[in-house]
Amino acid sequence: MQRLTLFSCALFLSVPAIAQVPGALPFQGRIEHQTNGAFTGPIAMRFALYSVATGGTAIWSESHPQVDVHVGVFKIDLGSITPFPSTTFDGGALWLGVTAASDPEMTPRLSVSANAYARVAADVRGPIRPSSVSIGTRTVIDSAGKWVGDPTGLRGPEGPAGPQGPAGVQGPPGPQGPVGPAGPQGVRGPQGDVGPTGATGPQGPVGPAGATPFVLDRNDNVSYSRGTLSFGTGLASTGYLRVGSAGTTLTANSGSSRAVQAEASVDYAVHAKVGNDYAVYAEALGDYAVAATTNGRYAVHATAKNGYAVYAKSDTNYGVYAEAAGDYGVWAKSATIGVRGEGATVGVRGHGGAIGIDGQGTTAGVQGDGQSGVYGTGTIRGVYGVGDLRGVEGKASNASAYGVFSTGRFAASGTKNFVHPHPQDPTKALRFTCLEGNEAGTYFRGRARIVDGRGLIDIPDEWRMVTAADGVTVQITPIRTFARVVVWSASRDRIEVRGESDCEFFFVVQGVREGYQDDPVVVPNEAFRPTLRGVPFGAEYPKAFRDLLVRNGILNADYTPNEATADRFGWRLNAPVTMHEPR
Repeated sequence: MQRLTLFSCALFLSVPAIAQVPGALPFQGRIEHQTNGAFTGPIAMRFALYSVATGGTAIWSESHPQVDVHVGVFKIDLGSITPFPSTTFDGGALWLGVTAASDPEMTPRLSVSANAYARVAADVRGPIRPSSVSIGTRTVIDSAGKWVGDPTGLRGPEGPAGPQGPAGVQGPPGPQGPVGPAGPQGVRGPQGDVGPTGATGPQGPVGPAGATPFVLDRNDNVSYSRGTLSFGTGLASTGYLRVGSAGTTLTANSGSSRAVQAEASVDYAVHAKVGNDYAVYAEALGDYAVAATTNGRYAVHATAKNGYAVYAKSDTNYGVYAEAAGDYGVWAKSATIGVRGEGATVGVRGHGGAIGIDGQGTTAGVQGDGQSGVYGTGTIRGVYGVGDLRGVEGKASNASAYGVFSTGRFAASGTKNFVHPHPQDPTKALRFTCLEGNEAGTYFRGRARIVDGRGLIDIPDEWRMVTAADGVTVQITPIRTFARVVVWSASRDRIEVRGESDCEFFFVVQGVREGYQDDPVVVPNEAFRPTLRGVPFGAEYPKAFRDLLVRNGILNADYTPNEATADRFGWRLNAPVTMHEPR
């Protein structure tokens, strides 16, 4: 076998502050072949202590039949096989000899460091007679044997925090800081009140008298005075009713049933366009102010440059009721309010094959007043509103009612906010954004106290009723103390906190709404699917958000729909809707 060489070693002993000094000394070294580098594997080794550096007789020795060596490094405990005699460490110099396998003892011997002599600290052999005892530079026992050290003794654990002292005298106000930079421009405010009506223009000449039962009055209004005016199956396929003036296109009043009722097998049941005021205006004391059904595209289709595209009022049931087997139940566009309906039951109700109600206006897309203000059903959207300020607005009649209520999920592709009055500036409001998460979380928070090492958090019944049994978490923050506190148990029915000292603490308890524990996060894309070919999509989103839709292939670089993506996934892209003049 090739001779081995002890390349490096360490002999040390950790002596605890209390308890008996261990009888063995940890020894670590590195052993190598003289020519082939580090040795790996089991090997027999012998260790011996001498009082001389060379020669002499060992005063202690022991053999380890198998020492595990890994890449030259080994570690053993000297004295673990043959205990050290009590006189081994008597203050004299010692040297350690090491023998590996059948090789002769390695040279030179290793000088034993002073660490090994710490063994004698386990016992003072014989009496001690100091004239005094000092720690550092300070005397703690004088020559008469009297304690003269710190009279307070060792410091005990920190006691509980005392009551808060009274507030000090308020200092003088500091100098006023510089005026800050002007803030960003606020959001556009609501449209102001309609101005006073302009002066009446000159009266035009009286036209020729119309044939009975149609009467043309002095104001160029046409009226019909013989019961119900209707067009049914007997009307030619190209027939239509067209009345008009500079003001109202069609005005209808009914004392009981329907003010305007229209049915069509194709395209439009009611189609009206006007430059000012109302395109469709109807009032009824009972049933429906406007009721329209069609098997074609639009049940009600109206535009107005000013005022209301559709205005309907009923004292009993529906202000506007429309059904279409094709595209839109109600489609209306105006510079101010697209659709306004007032009804004792529902202000506006629309049902369409695609969209129930589509209203566009700079003030409000859809406005409805009633027990249910706006009610819409559709295979894609029940109610769809577009506005420069508010697309769809719901207003509660009192503080306990809901302005907008969803009987299922409520979602937003942007942020969800609440708006609060600014306490100092009447021209501004404060807008907070809801916290988002990947679960339907529930929480409550508060403060409690640990007494005699334990504290219980009072769990509100209402939180327990809506929270699932699994998934409860608790965060604890001690108040005015560095005490260690832990959550000992946490469930929907009991939360216990323990601490090493009594203290008050803040807490936040969180859970998951029952029934929504497995609510999926990744869902099919229904919110970011363009519907109009060649029209830029997502003007309601910030630029960085629209750029994301470009990167994932939904939009082109100019934000128009990527038709290749739409074709690949079967998304329908329609041509832009064009309003046609009534015939």
